Amino acid sequence: ENYILTAMLVQIALDTHDEVTTAAAIKQDEFKNRQLTILAGDYFSGLYYSLLSDMKDIYMIRTLATAIKEINEHKIRLYDRSIQDAAHFYKSVATVESALFQRISEHFQLTHWNEIASRFLIYKRFMKQAENDKHLKLFLNDRYTDAYSCFDNFENEGYEKAKRTIKEHLVSSPVVQKELLNRLDHMKNEPAYHQKVEEG
Repeated sequence: ENYILTAMLVQIALDTHDEVTTAAAIKQDEFKNRQLTILAGDYFSGLYYSLLSDMKDIYMIRTLATAIKEINEHKIRLYDRSIQDAAHFYKSVATVESALFQRISEHFQLTHWNEIASRFLIYKRFMKQAENDKHLKLFLNDRYTDAYSCFDNFENEGYEKAKRTIKEHLVSSPVVQKELLNRLDHMKNEPAYHQKVEEG
């Protein structure tokens, strides 16, 4: 339970810091909200460090630090638009979404989860935020005439790849397999997800 809680706190800390605005000119109350958001993210970071120190697991600290470093490096690439092609963009988004889960899987020698996490989480990201994702817009709008042409078929291809990976790697865990497949179907068929992709 402590490992799960620690991983969740890391993800919450990362997600909270993602909410920090970067606008140069903001109102006083917005400035205060920005400061509070940063402090909240730092607070969650402090909580997971405290949990890990109580468990005295140096290897897990190193595992999480590696994941955080990797995620932040790829976030920087997305923000500064230094990525040169769609394949590298896809890789960076996949890393941001799944690196934490993958590094923890490797820590516990459950590497069959690496591909599952990557396929499932990248599909979830694009289905949920294809229209509004600032990283996607910043990158594609500046580099392609038809901004979303690279991902025209991603809804179906991403779904099929994620589904196939879940079926292949979770044969011995039918309950988990069924749950993930149900969630995958929900993402594909839920109007809120589908509408955002169509509008994008």
